[in-house]
Amino acid sequence: MLQAARLAGIKGVFIDDEGRIDGPNSRPAEYHELRRGKPLREQVLHPAQPIWADCIAPHNDEPTIAKRSQDAFVNTYLDTYLRSWKNETLIAVGFSLKSCLFYTLVGAFEREYRVILLRDGTDPPYTNEFPDTIDPTSADGGWVRLVMTRLIEDHLGYSSTCEQLTRACTTVI
Repeated sequence: MLQAARLAGIKGVFIDDEGRIDGPNSRPAEYHELRRGKPLREQVLHPAQPIWADCIAPHNDEPTIAKRSQDAFVNTYLDTYLRSWKNETLIAVGFSLKSCLFYTLVGAFEREYRVILLRDGTDPPYTNEFPDTIDPTSADGGWVRLVMTRLIEDHLGYSSTCEQLTRACTTVI
């Protein structure tokens, strides 16, 4: 899908999670580690550079923007960069639909971007769901993914699949 998008002239922008700096009173630490019985992470003051799989590695002309928040627009130059290239539409993929990807889509919508979520370009069905929300009879794999996708479609923008995007890109070529 990424290769087809590049061939169609769509430029990638890669967001790297630079990491949080947590302390004992950090709300993100409370939500993501402490209340789940995990130990508090050590502070990340000099994060390592990301190691990208070859199939999704940024090209030299594609930026990597470090973020510290779930919303990749908060305290980054993402909006400035996108506007400097006159981008109006974002096709979004990412690791966690119910976390960083969702909040970044909200941030994009609030900044007047047209948002398209690639439903199958994120954590696969049955993963990143609470055990009591998994639904093997649903194509989404669980009700959290279903609700998140419908919320995005109803309030923030559109959704598609990687196959549909690849087909559209190869039609353009």
